[in-house]
Amino acid sequence: MADATEAGTVVPSPRIPKVLGILNIVFASALILFGLCMGLYMVSLPAFSKAMTEMVKKAEAEAEKKRAADIKALEDAEEAAETESEKQALREQRKAIEARPKVEIPMAMDFNKLGLNDPKFVAYYGVELTTALVLNVLMIVAGIGLVRRKMWGLSLGTWTAVGKLVRLVLVYTFFALAIVPTLAQKSGEVAGEMMIQQQRAMGLPAPPGIDAQFMVRMYYIMYTVTAVAMIVFGSIYPAISLWLLTRPGARAACDESQLPPGKELNETW
Repeated sequence: MADATEAGTVVPSPRIPKVLGILNIVFASALILFGLCMGLYMVSLPAFSKAMTEMVKKAEAEAEKKRAADIKALEDAEEAAETESEKQALREQRKAIEARPKVEIPMAMDFNKLGLNDPKFVAYYGVELTTALVLNVLMIVAGIGLVRRKMWGLSLGTWTAVGKLVRLVLVYTFFALAIVPTLAQKSGEVAGEMMIQQQRAMGLPAPPGIDAQFMVRMYYIMYTVTAVAMIVFGSIYPAISLWLLTRPGARAACDESQLPPGKELNETW
């Protein structure tokens, strides 16, 4: 949208602040809701992991209790049997149950092993969530000002866009450099443990040649690509907003000092 001039005066472009104001309110509201859901999810992970571990242990105990009861019932039946053939059949059934491997139910992923309760990760996530919340609230306020075509809304929207760009670079660069190495290492180890548990639960030996370092490298690449993607794609809207809000036509549309006599900002001019 090019800015035109007439006799050296910039022609206002009221649609720029109005459209960006609406988008600011919509996007920021969605991001706040998403951030709150993610925060609730992260806070509930330790309790969820603990509950799942207790459920697995309880299920294993119940299975072992049933196995012992079945063996005892067959022993009693063997003692009460009147013929040797009956005793032999019951004895074979009991030995078959005794020969079965102990039931092992695959554990759910232990999120504590991922280091999510590490002070460094907790501090990082707290900063990430808090800064996002503050900037998104400012984005909504700026959106209201832009819809009303107020100069303070344009200024706040501009600085909020700058703040979002700076935040994305700082937060996710720190994530890639300081959080990813540890998180990838622990994720690879936990993934290897879960594969072994699943094989044992099916009565199979551990799969040969499990390369934990390969899993670690895969997670390292995945987490790093995620951080880069967050910076690249997350910067698109702030960058576009910053460019549009610094256009002379957008500033003129919010500048009350340039209003013709008798005109108001809510009028189309």
